[in-house]
Amino acid sequence: MSIVISIINYKGGVGKTTLTLNIAYGLSNLLNKKVLMIDLDPQCSLSISALKEIDWIDHIENKGSITNIIEQFYKGKWDFDDSWICPIKQSSNTFLIPGHLNLPEFEMKLVANKPILLSVEEFEKQRYLILKNFIKKIENQFDVILLDCAPNIYILSRNAILASDYYIIPTIPDFISSFGIPFIFHHIENFVNSWFGNTKFLGIVLNKVKQQKQQLIKEHQIEYEKLKQQFPNKIFQQFISDRIVISSIMRKKINIFEESSKKYSIVREEFSKLVYEINDRMLHFS
Repeated sequence: MSIVISIINYKGGVGKTTLTLNIAYGLSNLLNKKVLMIDLDPQCSLSISALKEIDWIDHIENKGSITNIIEQFYKGKWDFDDSWICPIKQSSNTFLIPGHLNLPEFEMKLVANKPILLSVEEFEKQRYLILKNFIKKIENQFDVILLDCAPNIYILSRNAILASDYYIIPTIPDFISSFGIPFIFHHIENFVNSWFGNTKFLGIVLNKVKQQKQQLIKEHQIEYEKLKQQFPNKIFQQFISDRIVISSIMRKKINIFEESSKKYSIVREEFSKLVYEINDRMLHFS
């Protein structure tokens, strides 16, 4: 049975996609996990970071994407097709259900377009359980499923939360990025409780952290201390530094755990420690 983790923050630009992809590679390469990523962001950043653009376009046009899952909901049956799942060339044990640029249209459909076979009451309930019901069909095929959420709490993000065992909030430790985290946390917790769910908060990952002389710059240190007070024991010890090389890694579609170059060694070490810490936290909950 799969462990399902949502990577979510209402604030864009905090590095959700970078974390999702490199955590997936780390779980696969370091811990020998079979990992599926699902791209729920209509910007499709995860898809175009993991796949060549031509391969992504070919896959969503000829094989499938996240939109196929929503289409199944409206058909009233789960005719799951393995071709929807795309293998990632950079990692033999990592897979992806790609995002689609038309995803906002499908999400808008979920707001008001009720399937014929469902009552209004059932529609209002089942539209939040699409991902959960889908994952039940594939959960024995993967060890871990990572959900890269859009920067919002609309229907698909709520689907992700209800489908997940855990959720992680990434943030840059600056005022703008960190300000809304208590709101995000309480919104998610209230939503989970209203559904009698069991999704657990795994913690906050600090990303794009800036340092000088091996110390956090003043603004980042201030926000880090605030977060520690607000969320005791919920800040991951390992953070990811703000490094230009990470943009290069994403652009070149490099799996740092299979690339031995020394120029990636610090990034590789940080992500390795983060992956092990994520695994340890999940073991603590289990």
